[in-house]
Formats: sequence, C-alpha cells, structure tokens
Amino acid sequence: MKRYGPYRNQDGYWFWIDIAADGRRRTVLVSREVLAQRLGRPLLRSEDAHHIDEDRDNNAPNNLEVRDRIAHRRAHGIASFRRNMIAYDLNLEKGVAASVKARALRKRRASQRATQRARYRAENRQTFPPQEPSNAAPVRNP
Repeated sequence: MKRYGPYRNQDGYWFWIDIAADGRRRTVLVSREVLAQRLGRPLLRSEDAHHIDEDRDNNAPNNLEVRDRIAHRRAHGIASFRRNMIAYDLNLEKGVAASVKARALRKRRASQRATQRARYRAENRQTFPPQEPSNAAPVRNP
C-alpha cells in the first residue's frame, strides 16, 4: 500500500490518500488515524476524533479524544448542525423537484419534435403522378 500526503481538505483537516495494491483509493483523516493508533483499534463510523483545543492542525495524541458523532456535533453547536441539515433537506427537495421538472420538459420537447416530424412528413409527402393509361388495348382472354 502506498500512502500520499498529508494534504489539507477544504475544512482544514489533514488527510492521507492510501492506494492499495489493486488500485483502490482510500482517504484517511490524520486525526482519526492517530487516535486509532493510540486506542489500538479502528474508530467506529459512529465515532469522531475531537480536537480538545479545537485546533485542527494539532493532531497530537494527547489532544484527541473519542466522541460519539451526534454528541460531537452538538458540542460544536446544534444550531449550525440543524441549519445544515435543513439546508441539505431543502437542497435535496429542490434537486428532486428540478429533476422532475427536467424530466417533464424532456418529455414535452420529445412530443413537440415528434409532432414537428409528422407535420413535416405530411407537408412534404411526395405525390407520384397517377399512371397514365397505356395506348395499348387491354388484353382479353377468350
């Protein structure tokens, strides 16, 4: 396994990128890795690494503690957590509404194109001249 980094993400946390032998990539937060090494076990998905001094650059083992994810978010301000969840829900609803509108618009445009094609075909239908009667007399069977 190859490890690249550390890099800093948009939120200011340090992370590494691990690439396995089969090519799979995995992003690992440095704080979670340091805390997992100190505890001697990997952190659960429901656990967060909390910086005691709230300095995201300080990933020293004595500055990190395990917190339940919900309790951790409450500690950092439930109002902002609720605000973010409400914004997420609204964006999700907007996204669903937008996709429904887009689907209806595509359907309407497809119907309009089909109507235009039918109208064009009707207007430009080639009419072949009727066959003129031949000068030969009809053949009658005796």
